[in-house]
Amino acid sequence: MKHIIYITLTLLLLLQGCGSDDTKKESTPEASQDKTIIDLPIKPLFSRVSGNIVKEEQSNLYWQDNLEAKTTIKKFSDAQSHCASLTLDEIDSWRLPTYKELLMLVNYKKEIPAVYDTFSNTDSEEYWTTSKRNETQDLYRWTIHFKRGLVHFQTGAYPARFSTQHNVRCVSDEFTNKRTKERDFVREGEIVTDNTYNLLWQDTRESKTIKRSFADSDAYCDNLSLAQYGSGWRIPTTKELASLINLSNDNPAVANVFVNSAYNDAYWTNDQQAKLESSQWNINFKDGVINLSGKNHASFNQYVRCVRDK
Repeated sequence: MKHIIYITLTLLLLLQGCGSDDTKKESTPEASQDKTIIDLPIKPLFSRVSGNIVKEEQSNLYWQDNLEAKTTIKKFSDAQSHCASLTLDEIDSWRLPTYKELLMLVNYKKEIPAVYDTFSNTDSEEYWTTSKRNETQDLYRWTIHFKRGLVHFQTGAYPARFSTQHNVRCVSDEFTNKRTKERDFVREGEIVTDNTYNLLWQDTRESKTIKRSFADSDAYCDNLSLAQYGSGWRIPTTKELASLINLSNDNPAVANVFVNSAYNDAYWTNDQQAKLESSQWNINFKDGVINLSGKNHASFNQYVRCVRDK
């Protein structure tokens, strides 16, 4: 069975490798944390390749999903070595995922674990990523907590905390063409068009100066009118808003095309906690932390950046 899987994956690799070599570019995820392997979808499609591996169909990334993906707990440096030495179904090119790669696996409609149903082996704890907090802070690495989907950074790479241990799930891009591309943003007035995900984003001064309750933010986006777009604006999902994070930047950690971004408080998303309707997911662009906050308290206000489909 393993040989059949490997032959099938090899054929896929050969087919995807056809064409001009000019379109290929080696993937170096940490060289520029605003680049992405084509593509890291906001709405992923997973399928099980074997008892050990799950594939994301759009990015063509292969994910470890055997029992070790649930039980392996290591220090950061050991986690990297673990993935580098891993062999599953005769695939031997595994590595730790980046922040945005691992975020694909989070399902904010679920809890304990907050992962898509295709995955069978996920601990409801923190998993390492290889992404730095930002380009200048090499000792801080991002982790994702799969109990609910919390994303924050850890000092596990810091010498004083070499004993810090978290779960490990490896990813392989052996069967992608390993191309990377910059996010395709175009700014026009107070609107930023995201051609990668076919979204239009508000980027007015109000995006960074006015905080609102969740209910008021919902009403604000619903009534927003910008340029020729008079309706259809809404609060973004967590995955949509997270797609704007650029870990190469700090204060705010957002793509350079956005000129109106606050970093002294969080932005609302339209995803509520799966098992607690009074809590809402938010993102703080000071660095890229994804967290929960209460939404029903009259005095609890946060920023909002509205979005609409292109």
